[in-house]
Amino acid sequence: MYDQAISDFNKALEINPGFTEAYFNKAVACERVGRIREAVEAYKGFIQYAPPQYALYIERVRQRIKELEK
Repeated sequence: MYDQAISDFNKALEINPGFTEAYFNKAVACERVGRIREAVEAYKGFIQYAPPQYALYIERVRQRIKELEK
């Protein structure tokens, strides 16, 4: 049901464009269904809106983006 989840995350982001967790979860769901370009964009949204206390997650997401863009 990843496609439904992605749709739900998109709706959540329309309502609240700064919803950090929705970006992250959308990225994971997109990866699972092979929508890599969309996953990278969602990860970038996560980085843009993540608060400073998410520094460790931000670094992991940056690494994941590098892996996906290869």
